[in-house]
Amino acid sequence: MPAQAFASGEEFLKSGQRQHTACLIADIRMPGMSGLELQAQLNADHCRIPIIFITAHGDEQNANAGVASGRSGVYGKTVQ
Repeated sequence: MPAQAFASGEEFLKSGQRQHTACLIADIRMPGMSGLELQAQLNADHCRIPIIFITAHGDEQNANAGVASGRSGVYGKTVQ
């Protein structure tokens, strides 16, 4: 299946694509539901899709949230 883009975490959750998704790339700070909130919802639904998180806000709070939620790292976006 080709890559798909969704405008928000909520749009992905409503799409019916969970069973067809091998991996998600999500921003920590998205409009509406954050990437961490999306991960929490998927975990609550027992849906263990691997997620790669990116952020332009590489602050310590986001890094700590990543470790607490089971991620091994957070990837920063280069803003030019």
